[in-house]
Amino acid sequence: QPFFPKMGGLERNTRTLCSALIDIGYNTRLVTETTSSGDEKYPFQVQRINTVSQLYRRIRGADLVITNGGNLSLRAVVPATFRNLPYGVIYHGFRGFKKGENDASLVSLKNRLRHQLASRAKFNVFTSTKSKQMTGVPEERAHVVLNPVDKQLQDLYDDSKLKEKRAKGAPFLFAGRLIEGKGILLLAKALRRLDQEHQFELIVAGEGSDEDRFWSHVKNLRTIDVEMVGRLSADELIPRYQLSKALLVPTTTHVEGNPLVIA
Repeated sequence: QPFFPKMGGLERNTRTLCSALIDIGYNTRLVTETTSSGDEKYPFQVQRINTVSQLYRRIRGADLVITNGGNLSLRAVVPATFRNLPYGVIYHGFRGFKKGENDASLVSLKNRLRHQLASRAKFNVFTSTKSKQMTGVPEERAHVVLNPVDKQLQDLYDDSKLKEKRAKGAPFLFAGRLIEGKGILLLAKALRRLDQEHQFELIVAGEGSDEDRFWSHVKNLRTIDVEMVGRLSADELIPRYQLSKALLVPTTTHVEGNPLVIA
């Protein structure tokens, strides 16, 4: 489900995966529910759909179906099972395996189905050891692989620039979705406590549903300057890393594996 033009770790991870499969010689097709009005160019085929029946038609003739949306996608794996296609799953958490409060609940039934399908998958890839342990899928079908850094970004990391002495008063940086689970309200609370005793700048790159809540807490700070720069492309974001004093990752409710903003 997650893909560009939305920006985030899952979206970038999916692009990295598809590009790598193309590089090693596989004919790769990405099917996503994320809509787009643009004409972005990718080295692999992108098909945007909005129904399961469209997905069912798209996977016809595939040799392998891979889901990379943070969990085991029933909408992708069930059609693959009906077509007797092998499938693999890449996880970025284990919420899909949590037990419901009532064993007879719909949530619990879906989780048990996910566990059965994961046990039959060709592979299950986790981005953290904790996720692998929590899901309890067969050991021979479970692997831990940390999030990758896309080689497309490699040219943007210039060692000479990274070694430049940062100017006095360089800003701090937050990069990510502006949602409570990413810790932005905790960050706002910390900024309020530091305000009037310390003076520095914070760059906030990203967008999300809690952006207005965060801004309402920090817009009236006196000695701390918070600049909201919105969603940035990779080309725009890398210089922000290079010129920043430190990256702040105050994740709270999200169980992270290896966040791409750190990688």
